[in-house]
Amino acid sequence: MRTHVQRAMEKASKADYPAYGTNSDKSITKAQMKPDFGLRRDLHELYSVKDLDDEDPIGAGSYGIVRKVIKRNTGEAFALKTLRKAPWAQVPSSLTAVEYYHSKLRNELECMRQLGASLNVVYLYDAFEDDDAVHLLMDLCEGGELLERISNDEYREADAARLIRAVLRTAAQCHSRGIVFRDIKPDNFLFQNNDENAPLKATDFGLAGKLPKNRDEPLARRCGTPSYMAPEVINRKYGAEADVWSCGVVAYQLLTGRLPFRDVVNQRPNAKEVFRAILEDPLDLADPPWDVISEEAKDFVEHLLERDPKKRPTARAALLHPWLQTNEAQWKSKQRRQVSGGVALGGQVVARLQRFATQGLLKRSVLRLLAGEIGKDLSEVEKDRRENSAIASDIATKKKIIVVNGPIKQSKLTGIDEKEFLELKQLFDRLDTSGDNLVELSELEVGLNEIGYDVTGNESEQLLAKLDTSGDGVVELNEFLAALVDWESVEKSESYPSWVKRAFDLLDEDDSGLLDANEVANFVVGDADDIDLSDENNEAVRRNALIRACIAEADGDGDGQIDVEEFASLLQMDPSDGLDQYDWRFSQGGSYDDSFDDSVDENTKIAENNTIVEV
Repeated sequence: MRTHVQRAMEKASKADYPAYGTNSDKSITKAQMKPDFGLRRDLHELYSVKDLDDEDPIGAGSYGIVRKVIKRNTGEAFALKTLRKAPWAQVPSSLTAVEYYHSKLRNELECMRQLGASLNVVYLYDAFEDDDAVHLLMDLCEGGELLERISNDEYREADAARLIRAVLRTAAQCHSRGIVFRDIKPDNFLFQNNDENAPLKATDFGLAGKLPKNRDEPLARRCGTPSYMAPEVINRKYGAEADVWSCGVVAYQLLTGRLPFRDVVNQRPNAKEVFRAILEDPLDLADPPWDVISEEAKDFVEHLLERDPKKRPTARAALLHPWLQTNEAQWKSKQRRQVSGGVALGGQVVARLQRFATQGLLKRSVLRLLAGEIGKDLSEVEKDRRENSAIASDIATKKKIIVVNGPIKQSKLTGIDEKEFLELKQLFDRLDTSGDNLVELSELEVGLNEIGYDVTGNESEQLLAKLDTSGDGVVELNEFLAALVDWESVEKSESYPSWVKRAFDLLDEDDSGLLDANEVANFVVGDADDIDLSDENNEAVRRNALIRACIAEADGDGDGQIDVEEFASLLQMDPSDGLDQYDWRFSQGGSYDDSFDDSVDENTKIAENNTIVEV
């Protein structure tokens, strides 16, 4: 591996690589082959990156490598994925091929930025580039790939259920964000560390794609790993359901140790024969070890490997299958009873933090603003309540007749769960051990563990980075509320439209009815007067990319500005983005007892309807 990778990377660094061949499009320029992606270029100043002569890479693929790098000022280790900008031996025959490859690089970066704050996905800390490559700085997962951990002596069906639940959660999170993974397989899931119950994390979004806004419009490019491809991918007419099929293949493999559809003709597997088997061969749920596998597991696999995508369940529906849900429900029920603080929000704290963290920066920042405005109204209502209570008390005790000028002020918070806001404030105070009305990283990590959640220091840092929309390194109350409030319920409040309009007006500094780049910048990063979108300084590049991404979050018509309708649309919650598709991360101390829950919620019934190759 080292020789191949070393040779490829050395060639990539040469100014005349790739060379023009007989079939090359001679009009393609070097600038088109190796474009600027607008990323920062100070990787080597911040991190120690060893040369390939000094250290083997920890992973390699068709277009790049993964190396272990060290942060210079802390000594902390990370994984660095290096992707060549021009991986071809010869210049391609069309500019379209070049642009498609570069779009895949941008897609991978965008998908990881969007999903990386989920605890089911390898976290992307930063992205860099130089003239020859793009570098993604990620979590270093040292626990090995999914299949490497499985032992016939110790591996049980319950273990398979736990692992496939993590895989399905990744698929569900992708789909709720309009992303199709297209390469779900064991190789692309890594254990964070070598602990027995180490979290499983998805990696390598190189083939991920955007789902059409019209979900009925199919994708046509056949890509993925042949053995895990859905029938409709082979037939070039597919959607998000194709990922669910791949999850079914992984489940089959975890339960039996073999693939459900394979080439039994050729000694060396042939993609064409694998495709034929996927399209035509019957699904074997009889041969050993199926004779000792539960009927629920068989039913689960059979549903996911349904050849008709219209009858196949969605990823979210699959998560609610009794095989996964029964043990999950019993376990959650026990944990709620065992941990002292985990009952806050029904034990959903970490799941809600993840869901919030996968939203865009502009949406997270505006929700922080809304939380502050709602908090002000709550304080006003509470003040009125105390005053009215005092009047009532005075009447009762002194028997005085008091004439009130006008009716008592009515609550503006119809539809708001004031009890939940109070519960969140109490939870914030519990985490804020220093009493300074701010939650620091150490407080978040220790606090989450103390109230019954299993979150590592790095994961706490990742969550805090997304909670901290103001960028000051700590979490204030409004940022905390923004992440944990049940916004779907808040949307039903009579006051919600006025809060949204109030937030928009606060940002619309010139009262034009439109938010421009300067106003968005003032809100998100501050000091808009000093911002030059053409500045090539590393920090400026990073900041300007943030501003553009924030505008793109809401700018539905692409005019570079945000009107009030686009602003309101940005804040709308997606009902398909349920908490059940995030890891709740209760502490796994102790064993669970089946007697804690005698039944499973009726909503857990599955809905009935519901290397890499590119050909």
